[in-house]
Amino acid sequence: MTRACLIIGAAMLSASCQRAVSHAGRSSDESEKSRRPIVSEIGIARGGGYCFRCPAYEAIFAGDGRVRYDGNPFVQRPGVHHGHVPTYEFVWLARFILDSGYLQLPDRFEVPETDVGGVTTYVIVDGKRKGVWNQSDSGPPLVWAIEQLIDKLLLDTQWEDGAASRPADAAASRASLQDEGKTAVPKSAHNG
Repeated sequence: MTRACLIIGAAMLSASCQRAVSHAGRSSDESEKSRRPIVSEIGIARGGGYCFRCPAYEAIFAGDGRVRYDGNPFVQRPGVHHGHVPTYEFVWLARFILDSGYLQLPDRFEVPETDVGGVTTYVIVDGKRKGVWNQSDSGPPLVWAIEQLIDKLLLDTQWEDGAASRPADAAASRASLQDEGKTAVPKSAHNG
């Protein structure tokens, strides 16, 4: 048994040394290209356009798990709150965002109406901010999915004040906009 462990350990050490040697021979340009980008922050801001009674909030997630939330008086968690999420959840969301092609999306998805609300999502990757404005769900399904995943992270937040997360903020925001007649059907829904 110990001999098998020694052989496996030696094989792992050998493979590790070979990788180190092969990376050492690369130029800095090659190393930079093979390095995975670093996401340090993910954020979402939902707003109701000219609907002053509509729920609106902003949530910012840092790579170390810290969360900052600021909600207007019409959300279930008004005011500024701080909390944290498990870092592995942030890492998985960051990996999904990077792998999904989010960084290549246009910065804005808009509809002709000017008084409708929308959602801004953003990430900070290697110190550079990439944001996407999605007015009235006019963006592709990928943008909607990322919005939902960020809101899911908000649901998993452990708040410093000990209060439980309130899942209805995003749903209430959408419902309120629909009640006001401000939400257009996404363009992609017309392509049946």
